This record gives sequence, structure tokens and C-alpha cells, in this order.
Amino acid sequence: MPNTLRFSLPGNIDNISTVRVAISKYAKSAGFSQESVEDINISILEGIKVVCCHGYEMRACRFLVICGLVDDMLQIKISNSNAEFTVDKNECELCGHCPGDGELSMFIISSLMDKTDLEKDADGVKSLFMEKMKVKEDRD
Repeated sequence: MPNTLRFSLPGNIDNISTVRVAISKYAKSAGFSQESVEDINISILEGIKVVCCHGYEMRACRFLVICGLVDDMLQIKISNSNAEFTVDKNECELCGHCPGDGELSMFIISSLMDKTDLEKDADGVKSLFMEKMKVKEDRD
């Protein structure tokens, strides 16, 4: 994937904002409409919560985000880059009712993105793959 952004960051709230801003600017500079950029922004937040927080007693101490553009398709992969969970959930103000919020997050992501796929490997590492296609209005 040419022109790839890659982030491997500690699982704190400030880093989630950093990733959202960087990928939003990347999508905007690639010609995505403001509406599409907002969809991507929300999906990144929800995706990081699904992968790093929902369904676990603790929050992932690191997460990995890879983002790139292939033709007119923005591809984003989010994973908890290791299976270690040491960050106290009390610091996770974004969570409401874990793990039930994970289902709502996946519904939101699926409604905003063109493709989503959530996987968990044998080592317990969760990965979420998302794609957003530029719509005709974005390309004009």
C-alpha cells in the first residue's frame, strides 16, 4: 500500500485523538468530502474502542493503526498490537457499558464505512479492517 500511515501508540485517550486528526487530514488531502472525513473520524474512534477496550477487563496498553489509499479506497487496519492489557479502565472515559457498547460501536462503523471485518487471532489479538470508497461527489 503506497503512502501508508502507521501508528503504534500507547493506549491512552490523547493518542486516539492524535490518530483521528492525522487520518482525517490524510483523507481530506486525498480528496474525500467533509462528510466522508467525518464518517472516517467517527469510525476510527469506535474502532479503537472495539479493538482495545470493549470485551476486556482492562484496556490495551498499545494499539496499532495502519492507513493507506489504494486507488479511490481508504483502507484502515486497527489492532491491539500486543495482547497485554494493563491500563486501568477507569481512565477510559469513552466507555459507557463495556462490553455491550462493542456491538453498538460495530453497528456505527458498519453504517459509516463501506466494508468492515473484525477478527481475533489465536493469541487474542483483535484486528479491525475498514474501507471507505470515495463517492462520486468526492472525486469531482
